[in-house]
Amino acid sequence: MYSRQKAFVFGLLGLAFGYFCHRLTLLYDSLTNAPPMERIAYLLGEGLNQVFNPLWLFSFTQKSFLAFILGVLTMTLVYLYVSTGQKVYREGEEYGSARFGTSKEKRNFYSKNPFNDTILARDVRLTLLEKKKPQFDRNKN
Repeated sequence: MYSRQKAFVFGLLGLAFGYFCHRLTLLYDSLTNAPPMERIAYLLGEGLNQVFNPLWLFSFTQKSFLAFILGVLTMTLVYLYVSTGQKVYREGEEYGSARFGTSKEKRNFYSKNPFNDTILARDVRLTLLEKKKPQFDRNKN
């Protein structure tokens, strides 16, 4: 369920996405004279080419550090979603844990008196009146 390799990969992706968010925030803050909508349009257009212009820039501002933390937390949530939301598939088996019982198992649900049984199928009966062992007793409402 939880593997170290998957956690390591998502940790690296989280750091990379956090750094990308940090750089986007620095580029957004460097466009001081433009209105906010023009800043966002610039970031989505030409700004993506300039995000990593100096590749390594670790001068964090308060906003860029917050964006970095937000990027890392986003990837942490993605990791938790991916690792805890896995389903167990049983290929070639019937859905659930149901299976047909053997004749010996079916006999555990029979009454000693066949007139006290409810007929469920040609060879399957269920007693309604007698108390059985707890593993064979069923809710009959």
